[in-house]
Amino acid sequence: MEYEIIDRDIDKIKEIDDIRVKAFNLDFQGDYYLNKLSSGKLIAVKAIIDGKIIGGCYVYISPNTYSLNIDRIFILDEYRHNNYASELLEYVLNN
Repeated sequence: MEYEIIDRDIDKIKEIDDIRVKAFNLDFQGDYYLNKLSSGKLIAVKAIIDGKIIGGCYVYISPNTYSLNIDRIFILDEYRHNNYASELLEYVLNN
């Protein structure tokens, strides 16, 4: 699995958020994450297999406490139960 860290690219955030919407079977795509991104407090990580985005993760950095919170981690249905979420989490924690 490959990973891409996204910290300011709105188009790439929208692309990964489409995957979040599909992964959680949501009917909407709010701008919560885009607002956090524009404030500079959010980093997204894309999980990629064979050139296809299969999931991702949002990491929120608190400006007051300098703590790191994993806000969401998601993998598309057809890729679940293959340990990809665990691999993604391990990557985020080690990078």
